[in-house]
Amino acid sequence: MQAVGLLKIGTKRYSERILLNEFLKQGYFLIDASPVPLTNKDENSLAKNAKMEKLRLYQDSLLETIRELNPLKIIFMCETNMDVLNRVKNDKVLGERLLSEKYLPFAGNGQQSKLKKAFPEEYRLKPIYSGDLS
Repeated sequence: MQAVGLLKIGTKRYSERILLNEFLKQGYFLIDASPVPLTNKDENSLAKNAKMEKLRLYQDSLLETIRELNPLKIIFMCETNMDVLNRVKNDKVLGERLLSEKYLPFAGNGQQSKLKKAFPEEYRLKPIYSGDLS
């Protein structure tokens, strides 16, 4: 939520539910690219290529969900979504709604600052927390 502006950097205490509700209220949607965990039988995370291969199975379903939501703005996160991002780029309607021709870095794995830099400034939201909650 720091990347999209809702949470000021350095805020230590906050409600994730309040942040998510505000995020949704502002017209943003989070759509998981896969309806199933991208893990192996031991529940360990798959390698990037294996994730991409598994995600290909769900591209049509993901595109259908995006079309049903009919968003005005679309951003893809994570390199594993490159295939579906390329399909959206080539879609006459959805392609015009992409805010970035490239995927944004996934916020996990210590990449929060990279995501914040990559997130388009003109779409950043106003923070709802100005500091720590009491």
